Amino acid sequence: MRKRIRILLCTLVLSLSACRKTAADPISSPLPAAIPDSSEAEAEAAPLSEKEEMPAPEVPFRSMADYQNWARETGYPDGVLVSCGVEGIAEDRFNTSKDDNGYASGRIVIGDSRCVELGIYQYRSGADAYAVFAVWGGHYADSSPYLPDEEFYRRTEECFRAQIETKQKCDLYFFATVNDFDFLTNSNAGYIAAAVRCCERLASMRHTWAGTVYAPKVTVIGIAGGARSGGVLRYSSEEFNRYEEDYNELLKNAVRESEILREAEWTSVPEILNNGIGFLEDGLHYDDPTLKRLAEFILAPSGE
Repeated sequence: MRKRIRILLCTLVLSLSACRKTAADPISSPLPAAIPDSSEAEAEAAPLSEKEEMPAPEVPFRSMADYQNWARETGYPDGVLVSCGVEGIAEDRFNTSKDDNGYASGRIVIGDSRCVELGIYQYRSGADAYAVFAVWGGHYADSSPYLPDEEFYRRTEECFRAQIETKQKCDLYFFATVNDFDFLTNSNAGYIAAAVRCCERLASMRHTWAGTVYAPKVTVIGIAGGARSGGVLRYSSEEFNRYEEDYNELLKNAVRESEILREAEWTSVPEILNNGIGFLEDGLHYDDPTLKRLAEFILAPSGE
């Protein structure tokens, strides 16, 4: 059944992406590599340390209109968002560039529009917490807009190498996408396989620096469906979210069974936030307090 969520997480625009695709740099072998202790090489500290809270932006975002306005007034002019051929922020790519906040932070965030939100939240707050490579409405499965094209892999690997050379670490946070979530029939095996393939390729990145071979430290993060009350789209919240736990359990098992991801950590957005997830009026996108808490999870030292 092809009736799956085609949520572009804001507008349901179904136009094909016009993003440019180029060949990727080679990805090195997925064999295990020596990963140094993540506490090393913090001498060149970013303004935001791992022990500090994520600063809140001066002006809070309270609706989807705030994101559309930000895209038009800041995202496109500053080159943070790449428009991909449809009106508004839907299908746009957020690519942290070499001159942007967080590029050399030692942390990379991968995902859909909720990760675009995390990138915008950081940009609004002025922090240097993480790099983001994400697509608004993005899919890991073969649908438009397709997140892991070759340009995506090239950009992510370049950032990974820069972080190793700067921080001697790269913590990679791989968010599953609600765009590849069949909330109607729970037929999610193919979507999960696509997400795992993408994550495996990212986990296989290697970079040799000063005689040491480095790999990213990967955390796979399961989905939150939508608003816990009030409904999502034309569905009740109960109906929309009923297979959320099934999806996350299947994804967790797939990660555990992957030889390449055997050292990856696992969690989910509901686990991180103890199900205290706030949404905007569309019932799909996170509010500012939720973004702040997710950003602080990303900032926290491992194990905290």
